[in-house]
Amino acid sequence: VSPINLDYKLSPSLLNKNYPDWSLRGNNEMEVIISYYSTVSIEDINILATGFIKNIIQEDKIAKTQIARVSIDYLREIAALPYVSYVEAVYPVPQPENYTGKTLHRSNVLNSDYSNGRHYDGIGVNVMLQDDGIIGPHIDYEGRIGEQYLTYNIGDHGDHVAGTICGAGNRDPKTKGMAPGAELYVYGAAPDYPGFALIPTHYTSPGIRISSTSYSNGCNAGYTSLARTMDLQVRNYPSLMHVFSAGNSGTSNCGYGAGAGWGNVTGGHKIGKNVIAVANLNYQDILSGSSSRGPAHDGRIKPDISGKGSSVYSTTNPNTYTTKSGTSMSCPGVSGSLAQLYHAYKELNNGDDPKGGLIKAVVLNTADDLGNTGPDFKFGWGRINNLRAVETLEEYRYLTEEIDQGSGNTHTIDVPDNVGQLKIMLYWTDREASVGTNKALVNDLDLMVTTPGGNERFPWVLSSYPHSDSLDMPAKNGIDHLNNMEQVLINNPENDTYTILVDGFAVPFGPQEYYIVYEFVKNEIVITYPIGGESFDPGDGVVVRWDAFGNSGDFLLEYSDDNAQNWNTVNSTINGSNRYYNWSAPTNIGGNYLIRVSRNSLSGQSAEKFTVMHVPGGLNFDESCPNSAVISWEAVTGAESYEIYKLGEKYMELAGTTNETSIELDDIDAELEYWFSLKAIGAGNAISQRSNANMKSSGIWECEFNTDLAVSGLISPPSGILYDCQDYSDITVKVELTNVGIDDVQDVPIKLQFDGGTVINEIYNGVIEPGEVVVYEFNSSISLTTGNTSILKIWIDLDSDENSWNDVIESNMQLVESVFMTTNEVETFDDIESCGWANGCSSFTCDLDSRWLNLENLADDQIDWRSL
Repeated sequence: VSPINLDYKLSPSLLNKNYPDWSLRGNNEMEVIISYYSTVSIEDINILATGFIKNIIQEDKIAKTQIARVSIDYLREIAALPYVSYVEAVYPVPQPENYTGKTLHRSNVLNSDYSNGRHYDGIGVNVMLQDDGIIGPHIDYEGRIGEQYLTYNIGDHGDHVAGTICGAGNRDPKTKGMAPGAELYVYGAAPDYPGFALIPTHYTSPGIRISSTSYSNGCNAGYTSLARTMDLQVRNYPSLMHVFSAGNSGTSNCGYGAGAGWGNVTGGHKIGKNVIAVANLNYQDILSGSSSRGPAHDGRIKPDISGKGSSVYSTTNPNTYTTKSGTSMSCPGVSGSLAQLYHAYKELNNGDDPKGGLIKAVVLNTADDLGNTGPDFKFGWGRINNLRAVETLEEYRYLTEEIDQGSGNTHTIDVPDNVGQLKIMLYWTDREASVGTNKALVNDLDLMVTTPGGNERFPWVLSSYPHSDSLDMPAKNGIDHLNNMEQVLINNPENDTYTILVDGFAVPFGPQEYYIVYEFVKNEIVITYPIGGESFDPGDGVVVRWDAFGNSGDFLLEYSDDNAQNWNTVNSTINGSNRYYNWSAPTNIGGNYLIRVSRNSLSGQSAEKFTVMHVPGGLNFDESCPNSAVISWEAVTGAESYEIYKLGEKYMELAGTTNETSIELDDIDAELEYWFSLKAIGAGNAISQRSNANMKSSGIWECEFNTDLAVSGLISPPSGILYDCQDYSDITVKVELTNVGIDDVQDVPIKLQFDGGTVINEIYNGVIEPGEVVVYEFNSSISLTTGNTSILKIWIDLDSDENSWNDVIESNMQLVESVFMTTNEVETFDDIESCGWANGCSSFTCDLDSRWLNLENLADDQIDWRSL
């Protein structure tokens, strides 16, 4: 085994000492992301003991990464540690949104914000998520968690993944996931993967169609029993597709034979022929240094596809968001994108489910090629492009046929004019191989395409020779006997008929079903974001995206604020290989904005208008009554009216409109919690993005009643932890009563119950005027016993009282034995460990030792003090 070259373990910017500004912290220090080998347990590492690390800021035990503050002088020493696989600068502070992932995948085009666009949001598609525990609570999954087949929760990895797959953006519209209509079913993950074991039944009910799993299963583990099971399931359950993260071991040497940086996909299950393994990109289509590389153990192409996994902002519980990176994040991005394609296929085919192999073939064939021309062992077949994929489905550019050993099938396709590139892929869901085999392909088909002029074109073939130079070579044309997908690419095809020949080279288990999918990449420019219906805050950062064929000539980017009457230049020299531009939205509000991109004689513009408008803020719940609530907010510059949204069964729904900066809403039950948000409407149909939702808690406040007497305080006895060095026998009970209503109140029935015993009924005799506060002393007393916890409940029973929310008060009391410190005794608390870092330690009272208690946070104390 050769030692890993240290330069491979440092990102290019660190290796070349080009330290990003956003990572620098002064005093010759910076923040870095340290990735560990997949075989390493973070719990067993004490990297602080090396002296190279100032402090650890954040860690992800599943992705096996830590963010740390380090001295720049020690970067090479850190990379040289035997358990460290890669060191890179921390990512720049991300914008809090998931749009860059949706727009990179072109998933936004499939679920557009304008009425005439596509609306494939994954509805009717059930997705299996195998991860680290129970999902939620989070309103972004409201009403769409079908079932959770587990009882534990050990982190927020699964919560984050779930939001990328199907988050609705109810709390924050910018975090909407790929398929906000899909339904999620949650299972545990490694090491048992119970979801896979349940596929034979759960494929039928509840109807799982896509699984998403971002967990490892070894590194370059070969064709394992789990890999065989994955291939078997996709073949036996034809509408199923398993999606996996490729892994975060991109610099590891996992024994393929080419040294570090190759053959390090972390599975097992991910190496299956019929599944999808996903590499990790940032929003600019740049591959992460930690993203695992292929090939598979037998030289097959892995990963299969690439998606955004760097700096992904998604859900965490409860009802908030966080940023994570890794192939763990790119996997759900592709899973959710597949759910959209399943939805599209069903709508186009009378509700029938697609076969998983067909969807995989379409995704691979329509991917945007990245890295070397053709497939490679870094990006796979490229970055998923859901727009081109759905166009293949909409135009039925696919066919299905069967073939036997030694036979050949011929197909023809007519290529229209104005096509810059023709891509034809042969794909088949192969029979599962034997565990441990050195060649996983069982049925071997071959593809050849004949041009109108009689020239034969062969598919891409990669060298799998175990040397870094060979593995990094561009694909060539030839005969493929390793993979169950083959693609022929022809640039500038003729407007004529092409002939496809499929040969059953070796089909020991026939007949073998296969798919032919074909893509026409036209000589055109298509704007993919913003396409229409979107709204941006003035000055917002917007990643404009487009699709185009070829890299010759610079692009011109323009915008119009008057529905294409006039155009304003943004940049006229955008490199011809770019397909995005970081633009700042104008500061003028309006609803008639368009984007246009041009090159040479071609141009494309937004399909519909989009808006620049201020987003409302300052949402307040001024008044909460039994059946209504008053909501107010800050005035928005240029707003003529406002729309108020309330969380419904699954999504935020319109609840009212007003020209004012407040509104009273009826049918609001004070006993329930609600979520509300706003849109501002300006002149010319300038509609803002919906504001982040705020929760209205249950309860009644600032609500005026004619008759409303409150039990406003318990004066005696005190609540909480009490010590028996004081006498708590025969305690007088005193409460404070406040008339918060409009009318006088008199002769009030008042009740007391101690430890669930007999209810004591007494009466406050006299008149309590509006605003008056009185103290009532019960005739009966109570006694506390050392070692016991007691509950005291006091309430009024006034028939005319219109507000029951403030009629009751309860107090918990625990009388403990007093333990005394001696004169000059010192307690350092250093040896106290019983509370530790247990989950929920701040939500209850826990014993630290025989003398000290950790009190409940914000109940008996104001901070969560605990010992370490």
